[in-house]
Amino acid sequence: MKTSIQTTERALASVDPASRGWFARWQGPELPLVSPADETEAKEFLRAAGADGLVVLPMGNGSKLDWCPVPKRVHALLSTARMSGPVAYEPAEGVLTVRAGTTVADITALLARDDRRIAPDVPFPERSTVGGAFCAGQGGADRLRRGTWRDSILGARVLGADGAVTTSGGRLVKNVTGYDLFRLHGGAHGALGCVLELSLRLYPDPPSAAWWERDEEDPAGALRSLAQLRGAPLAPTRLVAFGDHDHWSAAVHLEGRPRAVAAALAEVTSRIPGGRVLRDDAARARAHTLRDGGLPDDAAATSPWPLLEVHVRPSDTPRAFHLLRRTAQGLGIGAEFVVEPALGCIALRTESPPGEAALRSLHKAVQWERFAARWMGLPVALRAEFAGPPPPGAEFMARLIDQFDPLGRFARGRVHPNL
Repeated sequence: MKTSIQTTERALASVDPASRGWFARWQGPELPLVSPADETEAKEFLRAAGADGLVVLPMGNGSKLDWCPVPKRVHALLSTARMSGPVAYEPAEGVLTVRAGTTVADITALLARDDRRIAPDVPFPERSTVGGAFCAGQGGADRLRRGTWRDSILGARVLGADGAVTTSGGRLVKNVTGYDLFRLHGGAHGALGCVLELSLRLYPDPPSAAWWERDEEDPAGALRSLAQLRGAPLAPTRLVAFGDHDHWSAAVHLEGRPRAVAAALAEVTSRIPGGRVLRDDAARARAHTLRDGGLPDDAAATSPWPLLEVHVRPSDTPRAFHLLRRTAQGLGIGAEFVVEPALGCIALRTESPPGEAALRSLHKAVQWERFAARWMGLPVALRAEFAGPPPPGAEFMARLIDQFDPLGRFARGRVHPNL
């Protein structure tokens, strides 16, 4: 069905004027942005859009829209940002059900009074909605200890392409009813539906924290320092080496009960002499600064994310890092690196946007080594090109998308240009 300005306006008329706006990114024409005040309004808009053949892209606050290629076809964006707040909160049961548009910072403030928290600890919590972070597959600074969203989501309510709401999972930690369909939405970038609510597993908020950090002469020294902790009786929240061309550090973030943190810190300092220690609030502040790339929350509004994130086997981390660093230096790309050897994760943040020729050379090196890469700050023109060949299981993914959205009502081409 062909669409026109008239059909788009007819679908927009199904929602209150206060719920309508404009989206101006991707270096293209402005697109209508619909931010429903509640679930009923979201259903009405999606049904009206479907009746007129419009293609809709679900989003939260839009802070991670630049992680993926631009959709091949989209007429409007559906934001959950105004559908926020708790639905059910059972601190004794360790469960919170919350609307998808709630920011991670608001959830943190709600849970603080009961000494609870959620995971993962995502960067820029003030601008990240819980639904958007989940659907983007965003990792957190505490992934080594608490895992990913897959470990924290207990259930979800999702608005489908036909305007119907489906529920999977539940609001109990021990819930075993039905299939875990909600897990499919993690990292799907809205291709399968618009997440309305999430039920989250809660974690105790550790009463004590410590941050150990030591300056190193070079990145090899920082990685060697962290390697000395291999096999140590620790349960760290984060093990990380970070720096740029001139300055490097190794750091360990510890959380838990005071005696456990003190014992773990003693183990670290006995294995690695020197270093400085921050405790409790100072330790948390330092951890949050590194989590956010050293940027205040209101800074770098255009691209607060690393340019590139590479994932390898943990044992291959040193080799992969040194290759990326040499390649970036050879291309004249000024960069800061954050390396988490226990997770096999290497993030590269550039001081200024590299030119297209340098980016293509870096991309070629990543492809040659067959690293699992996530580009997060590319120019629009390069995103589809850098997506590479279809991922393993692409045929199954395509069939899955067709099952969830047979009429193509949700924007496609975000997970991969061919999907």
